[in-house]
Amino acid sequence: MSDFRYDAVVAETWGDLTGEDIPERARETIARLGGDAEVSAPFAAIHVPEWLLKEKSVDTVEGSDTVVYTRILQASEKAIEVKYAGEHDWLPKSQITIFHVGDRIHSPTKTLDSWGDA
Repeated sequence: MSDFRYDAVVAETWGDLTGEDIPERARETIARLGGDAEVSAPFAAIHVPEWLLKEKSVDTVEGSDTVVYTRILQASEKAIEVKYAGEHDWLPKSQITIFHVGDRIHSPTKTLDSWGDA
């Protein structure tokens, strides 16, 4: 069953994240994760719709309602099995977007720090 085949967005620049149909806050979180954690196989940042998270046992990354940082244990034709804080769960591939991120990605979004001393 498990051959670890799944499609993942390899995000190296902000442009790699903007083509995906996910909220801005989720893109910001994924960009930040690249510098904070290992986000290459078998680990991944996964955007999971809120409705699906209500049905699953995985938790989101601090600062995001829809991004999960997890280890992918195995993949079937239609789903991936993830492990988070000792829990295992299956996420349907058709409802999620999996990201592998290299280094921290610079976001063009203005932060409070970038506005200077106002």
